[in-house]
Amino acid sequence: MVILLLNLFVLIKIITDRQDIIFDNKIYPMSSLGDVTKVDKDTLILKFIEIIYNIVKSDDWRLTGQERYLLFAKLKEMIPFEYINELDNPEMFHEHCSFCWDKVEESQDKKHYCILDNYHWICNECYNDFNKMFKFNIKE
Repeated sequence: MVILLLNLFVLIKIITDRQDIIFDNKIYPMSSLGDVTKVDKDTLILKFIEIIYNIVKSDDWRLTGQERYLLFAKLKEMIPFEYINELDNPEMFHEHCSFCWDKVEESQDKKHYCILDNYHWICNECYNDFNKMFKFNIKE
């Protein structure tokens, strides 16, 4: 437990005066954790550490470091069938859920989520399981 906490502090490199937290070379505005004017900076930093800690300590086999690229991710709902039909070369579509690795194209009629650039996909079940943990944001 102590080693895990030390590793988290190593990964959280800099807290800037601009109200940002830098974790694994990615900038997170403190405002994504709450209202900076209502809560002090230390409380928000501890909240951020708690979020990361809860992800890292989980024994769910699907968690393999996705916090580095999906924490506070902005997602959009997608129906793979509709997306695949819009592609220039639909045969090249070969995506998997970023958590369970189920193939997206095998469940084309089910709702999925993906980040805004369509690079990381999340099946509906994994979205429901990890939404609160990763603090996903759905783009309307």
